[in-house]
Amino acid sequence: MGFCKILKICYIYFSLIGLIALQGCGILTGDIAKRKFDNTLPFPEEIRTINDVTSIGLEWKMPENLEEIGGYVIYENTTKKNENSANSKIIAIIKNPFATHYYIQKLKPQTNYSYQIASLGRNNTISIKSPPINIKTSYIDPVENIFASKDLPKQIKIFWSPHNNPSIKRYIIERKTQEGKFLKVGIVPHRLYVEFFDKDLEDGKVYSYRVISESYENAKSLPSAIVTGSTRKKPLGVQNLQASTNLVKSILITWNLPENPNVPIKNFKIFTSRTLNGKFSFLAQTKENFYKVLNLKDGEIRYYKVISVDADGIESEMNIGAIQGNALPPPPTPKILSATIINNQAVLKWEIEDDTRNIINFKVCRSENNKNQICFDNIMQQEFIDKEMRPNIKYQYDVRSVDEYNLESLPTPIQSLGF
Repeated sequence: MGFCKILKICYIYFSLIGLIALQGCGILTGDIAKRKFDNTLPFPEEIRTINDVTSIGLEWKMPENLEEIGGYVIYENTTKKNENSANSKIIAIIKNPFATHYYIQKLKPQTNYSYQIASLGRNNTISIKSPPINIKTSYIDPVENIFASKDLPKQIKIFWSPHNNPSIKRYIIERKTQEGKFLKVGIVPHRLYVEFFDKDLEDGKVYSYRVISESYENAKSLPSAIVTGSTRKKPLGVQNLQASTNLVKSILITWNLPENPNVPIKNFKIFTSRTLNGKFSFLAQTKENFYKVLNLKDGEIRYYKVISVDADGIESEMNIGAIQGNALPPPPTPKILSATIINNQAVLKWEIEDDTRNIINFKVCRSENNKNQICFDNIMQQEFIDKEMRPNIKYQYDVRSVDEYNLESLPTPIQSLGF
């Protein structure tokens, strides 16, 4: 058997022994503390490093006098907060003198680390440590070509170029808060899936975003460039809102259509309240620029606000002020001029002081001892004679005016007559 083949078999043997020893590192750490320092024992030199995002590779030159070497110890130097001196801990024990490589994983990206290597003597000794090996882990490049939409309804679309690193597992999307911090708002689960919709946002508002890539080893990339997107502005509100005051038992609300809307207006929403400063509740929805409120009481007052709604359901601001409308009030109540008994007959005379309404007739209502009311309609004169009075009965009379819309005024004060 040749020397090279023997050397190869020995290398495999010692590699297996070294792997077993490495797995039992925690058990062997106590053995290291019992060893004596040997200043003459050579330690690894010409140490080179290769840095990755979450791992570091170490390579060293095999020491001379290999017959004195039984393996190697790798230390990690740590410096605690508020301390200037470094502490060392053993992270690997390699029981193989032929070993010249080792890698350390599960590190943090863009972080400084320091290591040293010592040799193990075959006679229960240990060398001094090598000079510190200082290294910084690498990083994953940020994604490129990131954009954000400017005019989507209640949402912003963020999209970017796929990362060229195949180790990327997913993307993390962050949004900037009012306090200036970036917080996660979503995750995109694949390297080639390169868009995200941030939804349920306020109308007409600007938001800032950045994207962070994450590898299968859970290492995060540098943040992307910050981009700003904005949601669609609210549509313009209606103009020249008016409400009628002269319709019978109804109010007609009208308004002008918004001029040159960026998005077509789909419909309008009408809100109403009984008082100007009261709570406005939803009344109706229409596609026209008018709406008629029906079945009101004579003279009933209502306050209205109208908002426009675009094709995507974005609503305009609700105006602070409101428009007042009212149904046509009752006609003016007659004024009694006289109420007398003449020849055992009741004679009532009246007049209309307010001539702004077209009064077409009058109505007189009579009760007997406040009971059994009957009314006499279509009285054309401003006078009424009751020829059917009986003695020893108290009669009560009131007069009402009736206009062209057949609206009836409030009754006059009661006039009591009898003989």
